[in-house]
Amino acid sequence: MTAAGQPSTSTIKVKRAADGLHISEESEIASHAVNAALVLNTASLAPVSYAATYDAGTSHPQDISISFTANAAHVTTFGLQTTLIAQSGAPHLVVLDGAMPSGFFALPAAAAAARAASLTAINAGALSAIALSLNRNLSLPRPAGVPAGDVAVSVLNPTAFSVWYDPKTFVMHELDVPLHNVVEKFVKYVAAAGTPSAVAFARQGEHRRDARYRAAVMIARY
Repeated sequence: MTAAGQPSTSTIKVKRAADGLHISEESEIASHAVNAALVLNTASLAPVSYAATYDAGTSHPQDISISFTANAAHVTTFGLQTTLIAQSGAPHLVVLDGAMPSGFFALPAAAAAARAASLTAINAGALSAIALSLNRNLSLPRPAGVPAGDVAVSVLNPTAFSVWYDPKTFVMHELDVPLHNVVEKFVKYVAAAGTPSAVAFARQGEHRRDARYRAAVMIARY
């Protein structure tokens, strides 16, 4: 992947556990090491908790943690607490933390589970809550390397971006943020519990709740 024109890498691990769907991320973005852990409710894919360390492994790391209630995110950083509220007309929350791919990775599935045209994005690093209007009908040129069967979900404001994903598994194959020169391309995944189980976390309805998928593990590299 590239962020601000600089080569970057990211590894995302998805694992189903008793307390929710765990999405962990280890990234190096524009020469900055970042680790993050996002937990989603298994049934609704709504965020339960989020924790991140920016500039990990340096003498000045920044830690942030978020707990979620129905329509609010409660953020703690530098010992201070801030509450971010869902925006009007967008009661469902998602985590989109700068250029970090884990939140974008989960976005297609979370949006489908919420069955909503608008979501509130919680940007942890910027301590902001922003309403996003989702558009699935834009006529976009298909990026090189994106499978022919993929579809895109796009946001035009306040910053335009598009997520290309497999509509059967909801696995993200590419994220494009033209304004910030960010391109995150799927490289490969390793499924510890078999290929169908690895990606079934994002499916709707009975598939997400089926016992066959409870031990699903997926490792994706961007």
